[in-house]
Amino acid sequence: MATSHPIERPMARHIVVAGPIAVGKRSLVKKLEHILRYGAYLDKPEHNCFLATPSYELGHNTLAVQLAFLFQRLQQLQQLQKTDIFSQHVVTNITLEKDDLFAKTVLSGEEYALYRQVYTAVAKHLPTPDLVIYLQSPPHDLMERMQRRKRRYEKHLQIDYVQAISEAYRQYFHYYDASPLLIVNTSQIDLEHDDDFIHTLVDRIRDGCVGRQYVNPSFFSESIA
Repeated sequence: MATSHPIERPMARHIVVAGPIAVGKRSLVKKLEHILRYGAYLDKPEHNCFLATPSYELGHNTLAVQLAFLFQRLQQLQQLQKTDIFSQHVVTNITLEKDDLFAKTVLSGEEYALYRQVYTAVAKHLPTPDLVIYLQSPPHDLMERMQRRKRRYEKHLQIDYVQAISEAYRQYFHYYDASPLLIVNTSQIDLEHDDDFIHTLVDRIRDGCVGRQYVNPSFFSESIA
C-alpha cells in the first residue's frame, strides 16, 4: 500500500492583517516582517489632513475624513502594484475594505451612498491577498489600549463607537471567503512581547492556511471550521 504524505501548501506571499482600531495590527505586521523576512507596508493615518487638525472630533468633516483615507490607501496600493511588490513576499495592514467598514459605520445614509459611488469606481482591479489575519479583541480592551497609546485623534472616541466598529468587522468576516482567513483572539496577549505566541502563529502561516481557521491564545487551541 502506498504511503500517504501530508499535502504541502505554499506559504502566503501577500498577507493582510486586519481588525478594529487598537487591536494590534501594526505590531503584528512588524513582527511578521522581522521573522518571515517579508516586506512590510503600513498605513499612515496620521497623514490624513482632516484627521490631523487639532480640533478634530468624530462627526466633524466625517465624509472628508473617510474619502481622504480611501484615496490615501488607494494610492498606497497602486504604488505597490507599480513596483510589482505583490510578486514578492509582503505583509501589510493596508486594505480598502477597512475604509468601507468605517465609512458605513460613521456616515449618514446619504453620505455613505455618495461614498460608495466613489469607492465602487476606484476599488477595481486590486489584488486579493493570499491570507488575511483577522485580529479580534473585546471593545473594552481596545479602549484601554487606545488610552495607553494616547494618540491625539483617538482621544474623542467612545465605547459605543468602538463597539460599532468591532461589530462591523465581525459581520464582514463572518461572510468573508475571498481568501484563506486566520482569526486570532488577541485579548490575552501582547503582540509586541509575546514571542511564544507569535512563533506559534508563524508556524501556522508557514504550514499554509486554507479555509477559515482559528487561533485562541488563551488556550493555545486551534481548530478549523
